[in-house]
Amino acid sequence: MSYEPLLLSEEQEWFGEWWLPGNPEDKLAGTLKYDGGGNLVLELYYSFGSTSAGPKETRIEIRPEHWPIIYGEVCNHEITLIETFSKGLSEPKPPMRKVMARFAIVGAHINGCDDEIFNVAEFSFEGLRQWTGGATFGMTLGEGGCECAGEVRNDNGVWYNLLRTSLNFIDSSSSVKASESELEVFLRVTSKKLFTLDDVFTEVDMFHDLVALATTSRAGVTWLRLGFPEAEASASKKSAHAYLLYHPVAFGCRNADKINANQILFTCGSLPFEKTLRKWLQIYEENKAAIRIILGVIYDSDKFVEDKILASACAAEVLHGGLKLGGEPFSDKKEFKRMREKILKVVSEERKSWVKERIRNQPSLRERLYGLINRLEENVVKQFALDKDLWVRQTVKARNDFTHQGETPGQTLIELDAIARVTTMVVIFNLLKELGVPTEQQLKVIGQHPEVKKASRLARKYLKKSQPDSDKSAAGAKS
Repeated sequence: MSYEPLLLSEEQEWFGEWWLPGNPEDKLAGTLKYDGGGNLVLELYYSFGSTSAGPKETRIEIRPEHWPIIYGEVCNHEITLIETFSKGLSEPKPPMRKVMARFAIVGAHINGCDDEIFNVAEFSFEGLRQWTGGATFGMTLGEGGCECAGEVRNDNGVWYNLLRTSLNFIDSSSSVKASESELEVFLRVTSKKLFTLDDVFTEVDMFHDLVALATTSRAGVTWLRLGFPEAEASASKKSAHAYLLYHPVAFGCRNADKINANQILFTCGSLPFEKTLRKWLQIYEENKAAIRIILGVIYDSDKFVEDKILASACAAEVLHGGLKLGGEPFSDKKEFKRMREKILKVVSEERKSWVKERIRNQPSLRERLYGLINRLEENVVKQFALDKDLWVRQTVKARNDFTHQGETPGQTLIELDAIARVTTMVVIFNLLKELGVPTEQQLKVIGQHPEVKKASRLARKYLKKSQPDSDKSAAGAKS
């Protein structure tokens, strides 16, 4: 069986008939073009609601138009365009309307992003095969003879599979196995409760963030296939599958160069797929913001140091809260409220609002940074050879100075870069610890990952005890 996917990175073109839902009699000829970069354009001859009998009878509509859904049919294959927009008709005769679409479902007609119609989503990313390195593919599962390397089920009736299959048809009588280059590794999400398109994106984003973190890469989406329940597909006599063309957060190319092995934090060989995913499902929602902030730093490593400082400090604060590490000054909320009320009683009326906003039962940035670095394995922290107190003070000072003054007196750009890099690594290694990545693997990462090595080198030079502290007065700084 052929399992060749419709790739997001390849140009596509379909000529067929197009119409609006509820008005299948008003069909227009047109060509749907996909540029391999997420842009979908439907070139229609004339416009919906006009007549194509001739130029004199054609109503030329200059005004912009938008349609939630446009249906198409190409050689008996259904296509749905979702969230479409057109600026108006062009001048040439016959007039042409170019319609932009946000999504294209190739293989089915659906009612939109909120239509609960899918029960399966399959997709792949750049670097997925490398991340699955060491995984054991064994049991044959379902259609196409896919080999399964693991399955995880959650409490909501959703199960996840890591799969591998051949992209090319293979004669079952042949004794020759598919070569490694012909195998496609992908993920499958199956749900008892039917998915909407938005639900599919939620699952894809969750896996994307995992693979992107593990490989410290963009982990671009290479393809996305949707499945329908067998009974529904049989009743409507339509295909059981459809492909989605759209503009993901990160584009992937299936034939892209391999990710440098040294930049991979862990694989399914060092942390098995099922164990990784179970833990990821536990921590992801609470820590999604911190994960995405730190992935943003990874994606754009050349951003300004000011951005790095603010982003890494923000990620640290959010992660500390997401991991529920505590540190609140008052464990008893009622006691905190009584204390605050006593203080407010002695404050003038015009100052009460100002004081109330500043008395919070939350740990400071300083306390959060200590909480994060102190929970890491001692052997891991030792490899950075930094003075924890100095790092905390300088990070708090830099964050506060940038936030309130727009500059950081007494701190050079290279020192700020060291602070941002170390803070980023503290966040990343906390995530690795939370996932259960073995200490041995964490130490291996410190010794071979280019960005981690650079952070360690800068920490040794600029965040050691021997480094003079340019601002001793900041020792008690708190956010």
